[in-house]
Amino acid sequence: MSLNCVNHCKNFITAEQMVELLENTHGSGLDGTAELHLGLHYKRHSFIVKHSFHCMDEKGFYCGWSDFTLIVPLDNPFDFKIKFNGKVSTYLGIKYGLREFLEQLFHESICDVVDVNLYE
Repeated sequence: MSLNCVNHCKNFITAEQMVELLENTHGSGLDGTAELHLGLHYKRHSFIVKHSFHCMDEKGFYCGWSDFTLIVPLDNPFDFKIKFNGKVSTYLGIKYGLREFLEQLFHESICDVVDVNLYE
C-alpha cells in the first residue's frame, strides 16, 4: 500500500492527520523530536512513531527521558498501541503513570484529527 493511496482512502488516517496529531501533542512533556514512519505491525499497515517523554520528578526537575513507540493502524487509529523502549523508559513510565496519560492524550488528539463517525 502506498502512502499516496492512504491519503485518498477516507476510512484511513492520513499522513497529514498524523502530522497534525503530533503537532497537537507537542509539549506537556512531549518536547523532543518524533520520528514518523509507515510500516507493518503484526501484518497491519501502521504509522510507527518513535517518541520520548521528558519526565519531571516531584520537585519539578527534569529527571530523564522515557522513550516509547506509538503504533497507529491506518485502518483504525483508535486501536493504537504504546510500547516503552528499554528498562529505564519502562521504569519511568510506570513511576509517573505515563501509559495512562499518553493513552488519553493520543486518544483525544485522534478524536480531534479524524472523523470519528467512520470508526463507530
